[in-house]
Amino acid sequence: FRVQRSRADYRVTVTDALEELGLRQVNESSWDFDVFWGHQWADHEAYFDKRLRRHMLISSIPGLMAETIGDKDFLGLALQLCTAQHGQAPCDFVPPMYTMPMQ
Repeated sequence: FRVQRSRADYRVTVTDALEELGLRQVNESSWDFDVFWGHQWADHEAYFDKRLRRHMLISSIPGLMAETIGDKDFLGLALQLCTAQHGQAPCDFVPPMYTMPMQ
């Protein structure tokens, strides 16, 4: 695996979790990995990098912009959409405080 080194939670928490799963960390320039964890990719061309292989798991989602992640309005909307489609129980991953209207 490879993690982006720019944030402490990536360097420590994510690294510890991946090592606990038995994965081996590679250096920052290596493309010999199965899992990459880092910032959301804003450049859509990054998903078409020829070095990426079909088996690789990356922590970015095409079409989801970095400024959306963690945005309170977005989380509230995500919870409302999830609840409407699947009911309350499967959607408990978003704390209820994010459903409160913004003043």
